Amino acid sequence: RARPQTSRAAAAAELTPEMQRKRMRMKLAGAAVLVLLFAGLGVARSRMRHQQEEQGRIEAEQRQYREQLGGLFQEAKNLVREGQWQQAKAKLEELHAQAPDYPGVDDYLKAAEREIPNQNHLSTAQAALDKGELASAKASIAKVSADTQLYEQLKTARKNLTDAADKRTKEAKQLLDTRQLENVQQAKAITDDVLATFPEHRDGKLVNDDAVRVIADLTRPEPVRVAAAPKPWEPAVDRFRDGDTSGAVAILNACAGKTTQCRKLMGQVTEFGNLYKRLEELDAKGLTRLLALDKDITDGRGSKMGRNAGTRASTIYYKSAAGAKAAGQWSRAMEFARRALQADPNHTGAANIVNDLKSKAKDLYMQAYSIKDSSPEDALPKFRDVVTMTPTDDELHGKAQGWVEKLSR
Repeated sequence: RARPQTSRAAAAAELTPEMQRKRMRMKLAGAAVLVLLFAGLGVARSRMRHQQEEQGRIEAEQRQYREQLGGLFQEAKNLVREGQWQQAKAKLEELHAQAPDYPGVDDYLKAAEREIPNQNHLSTAQAALDKGELASAKASIAKVSADTQLYEQLKTARKNLTDAADKRTKEAKQLLDTRQLENVQQAKAITDDVLATFPEHRDGKLVNDDAVRVIADLTRPEPVRVAAAPKPWEPAVDRFRDGDTSGAVAILNACAGKTTQCRKLMGQVTEFGNLYKRLEELDAKGLTRLLALDKDITDGRGSKMGRNAGTRASTIYYKSAAGAKAAGQWSRAMEFARRALQADPNHTGAANIVNDLKSKAKDLYMQAYSIKDSSPEDALPKFRDVVTMTPTDDELHGKAQGWVEKLSR
């Protein structure tokens, strides 16, 4: 049984072949338009993507360029902080050539124009210090401008200059101590430089003044020495010092008629000889006279016989000193102990007594001092003992002498 045809099929059945071909062409054209539309949309999207990529690349290059400039500027600033202005200027000029309007570069370049000469002055000063040329170093430091940013370097340079002055002065003192003309002249030259740098340098002044005096002494012409007139009694003195009193008397007798000194010495040698013959019998008084004659005849040089007499005299004096010490006669003990040491400086016993009495003198002084107000009449003899028991250059001697004068009024 035949199905009923739809309206569309019925309509198609009614179309002619020509109309069908035309409809087909229209469908194809529409499809082509759709294809073109989709193709154009893809091209636009591709172009947009390329544009975005290009923009990103440009922005990345610009960012990299800015970072490069920033890094170059940072390097320059780091060099400035280190005080290396010459190297910093080269970086700044490179940055300025690439980006003339980069903020801050002009200010740094102006500062570099000011600080590079300052840095050169400091370098020159250090080179002068290395050579020991202090005045030259000071002159270079003085050229650094007051508005410099090289504060630490300038501070260090000034400290180095002060330290170098002290060091050079010590070197000059060591040269001066040699007392050799060439070294002393060098010491003066060094301290001249120190004083030119620091006019008030105390040690430099002292060394310089000493160098001037030593140079004057070393370069002073030797005085014309007039030969001393011969002394006819000197051979006699030499004989006497060797223990030959007879030979000495013979020489002195020969010149006694010509000079007074020969006559005087002949009398002294004769007296000495007579006393020396009785050396074992002499008492302290006789020994004292014998030693005084020996000193006068030899002009303090002493003789063999005088040394023998001194040994005997020291023994006698020591015994007297020991006895006086045992009896509590402190001043008398000190007097004889000193005589013993004068006769024989190596006498151990006498030296021990002197040391003991020095300690005793301190005790006596303290005793006298403690009673000087309550019992001045008892303190006075103690102070006098202290005076006799101590040498004149002793501090205790002076104090005791002062109280003796006060209490004796």
